[in-house]
Formats: sequence, C-alpha cells, structure tokens
Amino acid sequence: MTQAVIVLDSWAGRERIPCEVLSETPKYYRCQLQAAALMPSKRRCEAGDVVLVPKYAVKIEQEAA
Repeated sequence: MTQAVIVLDSWAGRERIPCEVLSETPKYYRCQLQAAALMPSKRRCEAGDVVLVPKYAVKIEQEAA
C-alpha cells in the first residue's frame, strides 16, 4: 500500500487529506481515506471510506515496504 494525500483546492485554500492508495485505473486512484473530508461533489466521506480520485489530485508521499 502507498501513503499519499489528496489535494483539494477550494475558496478557503488548499486542503490536504491523508489517504492510502489501494489500486489504480488508467485515470484514477482508488484511495482509502484516513480522515473525514468533504469531496468537491459535496459528498461527505468519513475516515475509512474508499473513493475514486483523479490521478492529478493525488500526491504520492512514500511506498510502503
């Protein structure tokens, strides 16, 4: 598993949501959130939820050994 952050831009600034990348498709990462977040589609997600996120919004931090 890979540690990463989802970077969201909003009117209040840039928000970084910690997550774990589970898998990937050609255009998306399947991530498990480690903190509650409000996604751009106004969908409320809790810690532990699995979401599909575009690759351009995910910054990979480190690979798990």
